[in-house]
This record gives sequence, structure tokens and C-alpha cells, in this order.
Amino acid sequence: MAFSIYDRISSVIWNTLQTSLYGLKTGVIPEGSEFRLASPWVVDIQNKTYKAQGIMHDLIGLGERRKLNSLSDLLISLSREGGDVGLMTAPFGEPHFKKFDKEMNRKEEVLLQRLEAGGVEIRLHGENHSKFLTTPLMAVTMSSNLTNAALFWHIEQLTLINSDAPGFEQTKTINHDLWRQGVTRNK
Repeated sequence: MAFSIYDRISSVIWNTLQTSLYGLKTGVIPEGSEFRLASPWVVDIQNKTYKAQGIMHDLIGLGERRKLNSLSDLLISLSREGGDVGLMTAPFGEPHFKKFDKEMNRKEEVLLQRLEAGGVEIRLHGENHSKFLTTPLMAVTMSSNLTNAALFWHIEQLTLINSDAPGFEQTKTINHDLWRQGVTRNK
């Protein structure tokens, strides 16, 4: 079953990533599983309201719990737990997306360097306008970029398909095909 959500969608993204981290830590998700995100605009989103609760609180240490309130922290944690994590975005200076804002590009460069240092593969695609998150547990397609404005302030659309639902494999394949079109950064 697919679920469509028309609201501020940060909790869906965070819950998907946290659940995936839990799956890797407990072995429910096998090491080497793919986690792919795509957005032509991306920043190191801060989710200041995040608090590990329930079983996640018991599973991760205090130091890690304090770090899981940013997108980079979650992606690096997934990578360190054995996930094959990748993010695809548009290159700087790309006229199609008007990525000319020097301060925004500087912040994004800091994020991309941090992710690469943490084991996350970065790919660039100058024409990809799709936004998605694909994990072994679910596929998410969305109207929002991976920015604070899109996830916390705007009303956006998101479709979530659980891995056991019809359409999951097709969505995962489409997202994977888009991912493969990107060029690996710094290679």
C-alpha cells in the first residue's frame, strides 16, 4: 500500500532514516544494503526536536543520540553501520537549477565534504529534478528538496511505499536507474 502525505514531511524522512539505522544495528537490514537520496538542492537539515525514544533510546549510546539531529549525522551513522549510502544532487553553478548563490553553495560544499569523509558516496546530476529516498524498508518520492524550508516550513507532497507493497520494486528500480545516471563526485 502506498501512502500519500500532504504536510510538513520532516518526520517521515527522519523516521525512515532512524528505522533504517535501527534495522542495520539489529541485523534486520543486511550490511551493504543500499540507501539512496536525491535532491537538486540539499543542506545539512537540522531536526532540533529529534529525541531517540523507545527501543532506539536503549539501542544507541548517549553520544550517538546527541548527534542524530542532523541529516549528515543520520547518513554517516547509516554508513558506519555498514549501509551503502549515497546522495545525488545538482552540481554548483548548474544553470538548470540556478545554483549560483555563493553562501548556499559554500554550506552545501561543507555538507558534501562531511558526508564523503563519513563514507557517503556523492553523485552529481545536472538535469535530475526528482527527489527521493530509497531504503530496503521503503521508497519515498517527494516534491520537496532536502532543505529546511522544504521539510519543515512548506506543505509538500510525499508518497511512501513499504517494501512489501505493490509498486515498491518498480519505484526502487526507477530511483536506482536515476541514481546510476549521476556522476561520482571527485573521482
